[in-house]
Amino acid sequence: MRFFYKTALGLIILSSFIITFNFLFKSSLLEDQALRMVYGNYDYSSKSAIWMNISFSDNDTSSYFKERQGVVKAIFFQPYYENGKRKVFLLTKTIPTNIHFDCHACLPLIGAAIFVRKMGHWKLVCPWSLNTLQ
Repeated sequence: MRFFYKTALGLIILSSFIITFNFLFKSSLLEDQALRMVYGNYDYSSKSAIWMNISFSDNDTSSYFKERQGVVKAIFFQPYYENGKRKVFLLTKTIPTNIHFDCHACLPLIGAAIFVRKMGHWKLVCPWSLNTLQ
């Protein structure tokens, strides 16, 4: 009977350690999760998200994005540490959904985001987009 209690106690302690370890040190942010956090959707087949209702400044009249939506793809995704905190940097490009956009002179919208892990959860702390349209 004593052996049973020691074994059960050992399993409970081991399980608690594994759960704590996974909670604190594992569960990296994945590219699809990051795009879903920023844009609210993700398509696994095309590895992209759709950015709806893109807002532009009033003086940006020559826009390829007349429908105000675009296909977003990650072009750089890198985890890193800063001041002892786990962070992830995401760089994206957005192209319009309504026209062919493959020429070398076509300029996509560039977006970026920084995520930080706090209390076991990833949080979006710094999203921004750079309008590179001419």
